[in-house]
Amino acid sequence: MDFSVSATRSEDGKTVVITVINRYESARTVWVDCAGIGSMTVQSLCGALNAVNTAADPDNITVGDPTACDGQIVALPANSVNLITVTVK
Repeated sequence: MDFSVSATRSEDGKTVVITVINRYESARTVWVDCAGIGSMTVQSLCGALNAVNTAADPDNITVGDPTACDGQIVALPANSVNLITVTVK
């Protein structure tokens, strides 16, 4: 299973943002091991692969609210770009 992944760290080292692209037609999961490091939230941008937002259909592509993730398994919706933000203690 291939994902496109990148990570950036803030200058003060207290925040790491991992971007994971799930280009598959079905939801997938990934393991993010940040046990003992800090807290984690996930925010997803998702929609069908060829979706576009229009005035008539403004919600074909949606951005979810950031949600806290207390485990190491992160659910990635189908056809999504996901920001996993780790706040270091």
